Amino acid sequence: MTNDIFRTMAQTRDIKRRIKSVTNTKKVTRAMEMVSAAKMRKAVANVLATRSYASLAWDLVKNLAARTDSQLHPLLKTRSPLKKIGLILITSNRGLCGGFNSQIISQANRYIKHQKAEVDLEADLVIMGKKGQEAMFRAGQTIIAEFNKLDITTASKEITPLSHLVINDYLSGRYDKVVIAYTDFVSTLAQKPRVMQLLPIINTGSDKDLGFAAPAALAGQPSEPEAAPNFEYIFEP
Repeated sequence: MTNDIFRTMAQTRDIKRRIKSVTNTKKVTRAMEMVSAAKMRKAVANVLATRSYASLAWDLVKNLAARTDSQLHPLLKTRSPLKKIGLILITSNRGLCGGFNSQIISQANRYIKHQKAEVDLEADLVIMGKKGQEAMFRAGQTIIAEFNKLDITTASKEITPLSHLVINDYLSGRYDKVVIAYTDFVSTLAQKPRVMQLLPIINTGSDKDLGFAAPAALAGQPSEPEAAPNFEYIFEP
C-alpha cells in the first residue's frame, strides 16, 4: 500500500515537471515567433519602400533605350545569332522557406532547357545564394561565379562586383544576352519567380518586370499586385 502511494506521488511529480517543461518551451517558442515576425515586417517594409523607385527607374531605362539608336551604346546592341547567355540566379542561403528556392530554381532550369532546345544556346550561371549553387551544381549546370549573399542587402555596393562581372563579360562578347532569375515579392504567402532580360537593354512593351505589392502584404495576407500609380512623378526631382 505504501509503495503504491509513493509510486503515485512520483508519477504526479513527473507529470508536473513535464507540464512545467512544456510551458517553458511554449514561452520560448512564443518569443522566437515574435522576433521572427518583427524581422519579417522589417524585411517586407524594406521591399515595399524601394519597389516604386525600382520599377519606375527600370521603366525609364527601357523607354530611353527605345528612343535611342542602338548603335550609339554597346549595351543597347542586339546581337545575332545568339550563341551564349549569362544567367544571374538569386536564391537564399538557407532552406525552410517553403517553395521560395525550389520555384525559382525550377524556373531557371526550364528557361535554360528551353533556350538549348529552341536555339541551341549555351548558358553560364552567376549565382547569389548557397541554395542556388547547390541545386545547379547537382543539375550539372555551368557555374562560372558565386557571390556571397547577405540575408539583408542594404547598399548597392554589395552587388557591384556581380554587376561589373556581367557587364564586362557582355561588352567583351562572352555573352550575347544576360538575364536574371529572381523571385518577385507579392505577399508573405506568395512570391512569383521571374526571368527577366537585362542586356541588351530593350523595351518589349509587354513585360511587367517589377510588380507592386499591395498593402495587405504587410499583414501577411495574399494579394494581387496593384497597378502602378498614375502619377507624373512620385517624388520631388
